[in-house]
Amino acid sequence: MAKLKVFSGMSYPGGKQTKTIVAATSQKKAAELAGVSLNYLREHWSVTGNAAQIRVATSKPGTVFYGEDRWGNEQWIEQFTGVIHTVTPA
Repeated sequence: MAKLKVFSGMSYPGGKQTKTIVAATSQKKAAELAGVSLNYLREHWSVTGNAAQIRVATSKPGTVFYGEDRWGNEQWIEQFTGVIHTVTPA
């Protein structure tokens, strides 16, 4: 089985630029899930090393999370459910 990676970049849901993360086994799968082209993902996204992003995205592989910064706390919102995951700085 392929290793899970957390991809991070910007997407434009509803025309609004938004931080986006997703845990997937390939660039192709991540692009499909995030609704961006494979070419766009390859040029503008990367595999993140951010521990908080990895923790959130790997909690639900295949789920797209949109990020917001709220007064020093990162909030990651699940794409379809709207469930909010708040990550406070260590």
